[in-house]
Amino acid sequence: MDNNQNYNQGYPQQGAPQGYVQQGMPQGYPQQNYQQSYSQPMMPPQGNPYTASSPKKIGLLAGIIMVIGVVLVVGVVGLLMKNKGGKGEGSRDYFVNHSWNEIHGSSYLVPEEDGTFKYYKDKGVYDNYYYEGHFDYYKGEAAYKYITEDLSSYGVTKSEINQIISMNSQYTKDNLVCIMLHNEKCWIDGEDTLEGQGTIDTPYYGCYVEGQGLDVANMNAVEYYFFTPESK
Repeated sequence: MDNNQNYNQGYPQQGAPQGYVQQGMPQGYPQQNYQQSYSQPMMPPQGNPYTASSPKKIGLLAGIIMVIGVVLVVGVVGLLMKNKGGKGEGSRDYFVNHSWNEIHGSSYLVPEEDGTFKYYKDKGVYDNYYYEGHFDYYKGEAAYKYITEDLSSYGVTKSEINQIISMNSQYTKDNLVCIMLHNEKCWIDGEDTLEGQGTIDTPYYGCYVEGQGLDVANMNAVEYYFFTPESK
């Protein structure tokens, strides 16, 4: 994903090269692959975060303080889960507040705040040849863990990510991103070609290049894309 990288032209035509999980290929456009077993995004640990102890009588003030503390903890956890990408340029907020042009082709990705997206084959053609579904967006340490743990079956290791980051001064661990597109529909000539096939997952990982855009690889096909932001 450096300046010498060969970027794919146009809409993703996913393949399954060596080193990646061999994946099935449903019918329809474009030729997509999907992962049979996809781990769910990281969730907060279950159970009581506090150390268990024997029951004790507590005063009203102590009880109120405990309730306030629990509410604050839940609120902070919820906010962190909603904004896995943090704040600022390249964050999840930034991602959903922009549309994304592929500069080596004509595809056009439009994410929304509610976690939905549409991915068009050609910008300007919004009634044909497009995917829609839901997405997950991770940045920084959350992306690092998601790629190497939840998506470990793809074979991208921590050492490989560290090596990629070290080879380009524009890449940092803080700017590492992973975008999982859960493709639920693919519309062609008024027909949903994914009907009855379930969700097709397409993960992209790479880095957000400050002031430029998303330099990412399609993990199903090892094809590279550079998306530049456009204000909605």
